[in-house]
Amino acid sequence: MVADSERYLGDLHPETWRARSDLAASYLKAEQTAEAVALLEQVASDAQHLLGDDHVDTWHARAALSAAYRAAGSIKEALTLGERVAADSGSLLGDYHPDTWRARSSLAASYLKAGRHADAINGLKQVGIRSEQLLGDLHPYTLRSRAALALALQEVGQAEEASKLEEQVLAAMAQTHGDRHASTLRACYDLLAPYGEAGRAGEGMTLLERFTADSERLLSDYARTREGHDVVSHSRR
Repeated sequence: MVADSERYLGDLHPETWRARSDLAASYLKAEQTAEAVALLEQVASDAQHLLGDDHVDTWHARAALSAAYRAAGSIKEALTLGERVAADSGSLLGDYHPDTWRARSSLAASYLKAGRHADAINGLKQVGIRSEQLLGDLHPYTLRSRAALALALQEVGQAEEASKLEEQVLAAMAQTHGDRHASTLRACYDLLAPYGEAGRAGEGMTLLERFTADSERLLSDYARTREGHDVVSHSRR
């Protein structure tokens, strides 16, 4: 796909950049970070030369490259570029644009990797406030922001504050998806660690037993339904 785009459209065509970006994303999923970084560096450089520093496509290319740097463990490069991307996002996209929040969340993740916990926590709090204002308490992005903030607080020993946030996430997941949903069970598991650090391990185990039992019942119901379906299918042959 990339070779075809380069051959027929040229190195500087937007479709070639998109093809390279898609391939870089596949490399990242396969944990081939060096290959992903090399491709995204090329895309970002080409976008800058052809479109300029202030074009939104250049911004997106740099945002992707910053995240790739972090995945590759190049934290200094991730921070340098991530801070630029976050600063530019306000003027290019506006403070309330979802991509602005993603850029600031990505920067916060780099801050965490660099041990700059206060900067990470401050950034994640701001993202959470914006998300709640525009999307509401139950939106998936709001919940992901709270979970990320909870993790950051847990890393600096603020287990009680982290527990409160994870409790909000769990309650929202249960309200939105029900007790038996995989996302609800995942939120329950995420709550165990801050509960343990806050000396509330017993409460955590009680919650886990409750939601695990619900999941086991769901799987049992599914198995019985599937078995009945197979019996009917066989009887029709």
